[in-house]
Amino acid sequence: MRAVCLFLILSAPLAAEELTVSSPAELVGVDGVEFSGNTILFPERWTCRILQETTEPGFVTCRNGRVTGNRIVFRRGQLRSDVNVGGGTAAETFGFEGNRWFAADRPAASRPQLPMAEQGGIYGQDPR
Repeated sequence: MRAVCLFLILSAPLAAEELTVSSPAELVGVDGVEFSGNTILFPERWTCRILQETTEPGFVTCRNGRVTGNRIVFRRGQLRSDVNVGGGTAAETFGFEGNRWFAADRPAASRPQLPMAEQGGIYGQDPR
């Protein structure tokens, strides 16, 4: 599995824009992150991960993320689950909105199982 790591420089207006990746969206130890306008092609295991890796004092619980307006093309047969949610997170505070989900191997099974209901998602239509 490949991972994409972005480091935000405080004086920069953004860390990246319009990414195309083949790894899941890794939302780890975040508070208020937005993952939007990206294309995820054929991830293995999961399309998105919500994790809390650091539990040391001073670190907030992973929370308040938004996954919006992404194109996610996957093979249902390759995923363990749609979203991997780890312990110690506040996954219920995340929001999914307006994503386009397409299971290339089983279009009728494109609707993901998310930690909460998605608003305005599109399922089963190839967004490529």
